[in-house]
Amino acid sequence: MLQNADFRVIWYVGSLGEVGRRMELLVLSWLVLQLTDSYFQLGLVLAFNNLSRPMVSMFTGYIADRFPRGRILIAGQALNVLTTAALLAVIAYDFDLIKPWHVFGAVFVQGLTKAIEDPSRRTAIFDIVGQGRLVNALSLDVISNNIGKMTGPIVGGILLDTAGFMGAYVFLLVVHVSNLGLMTRLRIPSYQ
Repeated sequence: MLQNADFRVIWYVGSLGEVGRRMELLVLSWLVLQLTDSYFQLGLVLAFNNLSRPMVSMFTGYIADRFPRGRILIAGQALNVLTTAALLAVIAYDFDLIKPWHVFGAVFVQGLTKAIEDPSRRTAIFDIVGQGRLVNALSLDVISNNIGKMTGPIVGGILLDTAGFMGAYVFLLVVHVSNLGLMTRLRIPSYQ
């Protein structure tokens, strides 16, 4: 599977994206806890991250079937870059301006982009590898997804400890920008 250059790119995109998402959830959860000292608001970070998914999931398969998948993936990652950059700009300008609702909005958008990207990325995997190799490709995708779920929080925790919140969040922006750059290199065969 990994000999296929386009599959490698989409696999890296999925892997790096999951690391970034999980790292961002940890870093922003830590931020909300620091701001509020409220375990309830800490829980709201994950609630807002998942809130958008049931609202849009019924439409995301339709979107993946009707629109160019590469553009959907690029748009989703561009939205992640913009959201992360906007939150970072507010924090860099004046940390005291940041409020929990800023974080809730950012993780809501993150959940929304995940809900939109997943069907398009998985369908793009089919477009790239074909039906005969789909099971192997999706197995690798699931493995990288689970590794990202483990790696992202570890990297986020290490960066919070060594570089502080700003260092961790700047690194996260670099991850999102890198992933966007990878997506622009992705060649997905035409959709039906």
